[in-house]
Amino acid sequence: MSLEIAAIGGDRTRARLLDDLGKYSFRLEGNPRFSSARAALAEASRNALGDIDDRIASVMLMRHERVAAVNAALDAGRYIEIRGDAGVGKSGVLKHFAEQHATEGPVIVP
Repeated sequence: MSLEIAAIGGDRTRARLLDDLGKYSFRLEGNPRFSSARAALAEASRNALGDIDDRIASVMLMRHERVAAVNAALDAGRYIEIRGDAGVGKSGVLKHFAEQHATEGPVIVP
């Protein structure tokens, strides 16, 4: 379907897109019966991110360059790998990345 839309210049209204997706049983919202599970996952994820320390004393470590590198890597491919010795800030980078993208959709932290 995306190839077809691209072939005509990407012109598609929201209503038309929803109609087309409905033909393939694709849903843009979660099943209401799983709302309690989604809420529990969201809370657990917030707690997990909250447990990641991103401060030394009263100074917040933002890691903008590292988060930008993660975003650039995702533009180039679907998966990324963040490696490093213990204590170098891998979790902190993931925390800031997750917080940055939380406005786009739910963040699930295992």
